[in-house]
Amino acid sequence: MSLQSFAASLGQVAEALQRTRNVLRARLDYLFFVYGTAARWFGAFVVSVVLLIGDLLPEPWSSAIFWAGVALAIFALGELLYNGVRSFLRWTAVDLEPRKLPFDWRGAQWTDTGRIVPISTGVSPELAWQSPEVDDLLRAKPAFISDPQGSLESDRFRLPDTLTEIGGRSLRHRSARRGDGSTRRLPPARFNGRLVRLAAEPTPRTLTSGELVFQHVRYYDGESSNEVWPLTYSHGARAGRSPVEPFVVDRERRLLSLDQARAGNILGISLFAVTRDDQIILVRQSPRNSVSPGAFASSSSGSADPEDFGWHLPSPQRERRALAGVMTGMLRELTEESRVRRDEVIDATATVTGYFRWLDRAAKPEFTGLVRLRVASEELSSRAFTGGESAFTVDLGFLPLAFAIAEASSWRADPSPPAKRQAAAVERFVADVQQRYPGATVSPSCVGAWCAAIDFLAARPEWLVESAAAR
Repeated sequence: MSLQSFAASLGQVAEALQRTRNVLRARLDYLFFVYGTAARWFGAFVVSVVLLIGDLLPEPWSSAIFWAGVALAIFALGELLYNGVRSFLRWTAVDLEPRKLPFDWRGAQWTDTGRIVPISTGVSPELAWQSPEVDDLLRAKPAFISDPQGSLESDRFRLPDTLTEIGGRSLRHRSARRGDGSTRRLPPARFNGRLVRLAAEPTPRTLTSGELVFQHVRYYDGESSNEVWPLTYSHGARAGRSPVEPFVVDRERRLLSLDQARAGNILGISLFAVTRDDQIILVRQSPRNSVSPGAFASSSSGSADPEDFGWHLPSPQRERRALAGVMTGMLRELTEESRVRRDEVIDATATVTGYFRWLDRAAKPEFTGLVRLRVASEELSSRAFTGGESAFTVDLGFLPLAFAIAEASSWRADPSPPAKRQAAAVERFVADVQQRYPGATVSPSCVGAWCAAIDFLAARPEWLVESAAAR
């Protein structure tokens, strides 16, 4: 065997070991989330086994430690089995099914100025809640200039007990179907990673003189709350109601503000990037994605990460401005998903374009953005995906900036009500993507980010000139 072949074989072995490690870690994350109470007793059982080796110690300690270990082992094993079986019986006793009728949203609890608009096409499109006042403030100036303080709550978010108890059913039902239409017995192997939850509603007052509050949250918290919204109990007194409904809306079906809502509410971030040759980047997701598998997404899309705000750094180095941290997350996702290098981003052009609550995901919060790049689309197309994102991104697509400019002009001239105007813009956007890429689908978050970008360009057309000059 040649040295080159041997090195290649070692590389394959290393990759296989890494995949195995990742799967084991993901399965442990799943077991600890679903059977958390029992898992704590597993730790006690391990301690008891350690104590059993006390028999190796000299007398008189060996006998006492040995029998203490035996007693603890018996007790811990009993509690482990009892709590494990109890958790299993609880979530297996719950049956969930897809929601049969669209939810009748009645506005927001804290304001009368919001509006509900479509972010997908079809007879029953997915919906988003928007605040025109908030969007006006966000697009009035670029990010980092008019930006509220951001703070992190000391306690991690705790999922409501009723949602924790059925976590096993929620995770299995939600991920039972693969992107290719087949079914799986267990949820896909995904880490229960630490993310950021938005715990305060962005309002005109918050953005101008208050602060945005964030909170640590786990990936499975969102999977077991926001992502369960399309499911309802299939029988009993709660039939037809979503398990997460009481934590999202009040009794009058009005949307709860984020400081009152108790869903995971992981902060979503989506951004469009314009290349040096005036092309807008789209990212085609792989069938392995948990949201909109196989669909086109915006240039960057994902969730805010604690490191985006620098909370892991010493106090003087932390980012204290909320939207600056949000934009950092958008640009991080851009470099991971669109083959863009960080030095190819023109920071001065980065701007937050809008905010919405994705109603069909239990009103999950999402910020959108826009930025210019120093790199051309042809150069990006020639690069290969690297790192972990290569499993979740398939290819890049492009739309000409001229199309967005024309849409912004139509947006300004259209006298229709906002919901009707956005529905027409959504139809044109999706149709244009499908004309360029036959058979393609577009994720609702991408549609929401597109409409925010069009609205932004209609309100601030000077951004086009200023950003072009910065190339």
